[in-house]
Amino acid sequence: MKGMQLQLFDDLPLPPRPRYLSKEVNSLTSERVTPKIIQWVCQEGGAPSAQELEVIKAEIFSAIEYDDDAYHIAKNLEHAGWDPDADLVDLLEDVAHQRYLAHKEIVYHSWILAHGVTAKFALGDQVSFTFKGKKETGEIIKIYPDAAQYTIHCPQHGHVKKGAGTHGHIIDFEVCTAT
Repeated sequence: MKGMQLQLFDDLPLPPRPRYLSKEVNSLTSERVTPKIIQWVCQEGGAPSAQELEVIKAEIFSAIEYDDDAYHIAKNLEHAGWDPDADLVDLLEDVAHQRYLAHKEIVYHSWILAHGVTAKFALGDQVSFTFKGKKETGEIIKIYPDAAQYTIHCPQHGHVKKGAGTHGHIIDFEVCTAT
């Protein structure tokens, strides 16, 4: 097991961190973007019936399920029989931001708070982690308890501690181990 975060009380394993494209994140994202899209639909042909509304919601969920790019989402909706225009694409530009916010909220409430996830390491600690398939080491220079992540400074990657430039990689708590 990697790190304390993977262990809960009584040796119960910690469930995995919610994924960015998980059904829970997609559902919350869809809930947040659907009202504006429905307004766009209403401009085209009046208010949809309750049954049509459910179909629209399902098609929006399906269209955003694996994509954040507004153009690709519009193409997904076009494949479902929609007639997207520039106004719809503009509305779809918000999907990536809403998914980011939904993921952040779900990680915090459904994973960090629900399971008591805390940082095992402190500022200045040296840790190991896998980055782009390679084992790396670095120093923790910032801790994000609300996201369960560290900023890890790796001089071998050209990171700087002061001034302009990249200061480190943002890495999830649970993938870090002591060096």
